[in-house]
Amino acid sequence: MVIGIISGLVGWYGYSRLSHTLLKGYDDALDVFTIHGLVGIWGSLATGLFSDPKINFEYPGLFYGYWQQFPIQLFGVIVTVIFSGVMSFLLFHLAGKITGGFQVSDQQQRKGIDISNKEQAVLDFRKELNK
Repeated sequence: MVIGIISGLVGWYGYSRLSHTLLKGYDDALDVFTIHGLVGIWGSLATGLFSDPKINFEYPGLFYGYWQQFPIQLFGVIVTVIFSGVMSFLLFHLAGKITGGFQVSDQQQRKGIDISNKEQAVLDFRKELNK
């Protein structure tokens, strides 16, 4: 229960505070890092804190007297963040070289990418708001 409540708070904080202040200008339309990344990091670290010996008797968490599990979880988080960052960087640049880049023109952005690329509106918010 505690892990879930804290997960919700971490996701809310990441989205409502970090993505609009610290990461302002960072183009993450789906808030992948601020929600999934931060909550995933918390979940992994929480395993090192709350792992119950009734369920995981071989490696209980820090709150059950096995302090060694938390550094293992922390190391796993660090390795995962580094691996994910490096691979994302490499694949993004490789895909950019193959496709010629990802940035659309200002005119395409103003018109709407769905209209400029597919010549159809997926959802016209102006029509939806005027209903």
